[in-house]
Amino acid sequence: MEELGGNIKKMDNIFKKFLLKETGFEKPIIKASKLYGVEYSSLIFELGNRKLVAGQEDLILEIAQNLIKK
Repeated sequence: MEELGGNIKKMDNIFKKFLLKETGFEKPIIKASKLYGVEYSSLIFELGNRKLVAGQEDLILEIAQNLIKK
């Protein structure tokens, strides 16, 4: 159960970081999720793991493609 709590806290931090419209990630994440049929939360989690920063929005589509290959 503790591991689950840690994952929830991690997801909360990821959502706070990426879902803010100021980051510029929200629209590309939605687009990639719909285009490749990738679960929205899975894509956000993977972006957080890769520590994307502003200016790397073009990588979102590439990462979504990689997720569907897994």
